[in-house]
Amino acid sequence: MKHTIERHGQLFIGVAFVAAVTGILVPRMSPPAELLLIGALIVLTGVPHGALDTVFARTRYDLTSWQRWMGFALVYCGVASSVVLLWLYSPTLFLIGFLILSGAHFSGDPTHGTSVLSRIAYGGAILILPSLRFGAEFEHLLGVLVGTDAAARVVPWIGAMAALWVCLLVFSALREWRRSRRTALELVAVGAIALCVPPLLSFTLFFCAMHSARHILRTFSVVEPRARKGVAAAGLLPMIGVVVIGALLWRISNAQAIETKVIQLLFVGLAALTVPHMAIVEPFRMRGWPEGPGNFDPDKDAALAAVPDVGVSVTSQS
Repeated sequence: MKHTIERHGQLFIGVAFVAAVTGILVPRMSPPAELLLIGALIVLTGVPHGALDTVFARTRYDLTSWQRWMGFALVYCGVASSVVLLWLYSPTLFLIGFLILSGAHFSGDPTHGTSVLSRIAYGGAILILPSLRFGAEFEHLLGVLVGTDAAARVVPWIGAMAALWVCLLVFSALREWRRSRRTALELVAVGAIALCVPPLLSFTLFFCAMHSARHILRTFSVVEPRARKGVAAAGLLPMIGVVVIGALLWRISNAQAIETKVIQLLFVGLAALTVPHMAIVEPFRMRGWPEGPGNFDPDKDAALAAVPDVGVSVTSQS
């Protein structure tokens, strides 16, 4: 697993620096093409990592019958729905909560041994640094997401932190260099795309190529090799559900501009799924992923070797 994470980190670093150079030297795509690319990438490569929550939920909540699976699904959807209601009735609080929770969740990407300070710098970089080079566009996008009034309350605070965050990121990268050059370069790579690539594309690149991909690799690492086909199958139904619900919401949404509908659907949807996703995954992450030496207890987490069947029943494959 350690070597897999290393290879993934190296690949992300290369892609990020190519994207950063491209963001500076190459003209941007047209807005419709950019939105199409972003939507496709998030749905096809970003959402699936959350669909694998079923693998971890089976262990944590002992989901051994269809009744328990049904109860879990109702609670999961209820929590996600409460986030959507927060967006509707308190967009400022929604935006603050989304930024804080996203940064905290992203801070789990670096490998075992990364300092808390470095994790904070890493998790917030993709959310804060775009305000430096793309300030007007950044504020416009947040305004599309939560309304101009709510964005106007939050964006000045983000802008005030941006220069400090660059310093924090550089300091963290230099500090991590002595321990893990790859981790240091991952910090720099995230900062590079946040500063050089337009905000929507930089977030999408980070979310899909780093965060989602690393989570999927880690999920596969905690199941037995013979059960890994079941992991993909276990996430298939939630993935289909997300796509169907998204399509329905698109159909019933009012006559808004395409840009507004896409941004709100993607990012309100991500925020709604992030809260229950974190509730399930973070306890495993806090205990430690297996790439860290002595960081994973195979006896305590042996249930992860058994993957839930695609359906309502769960059977042990051990």
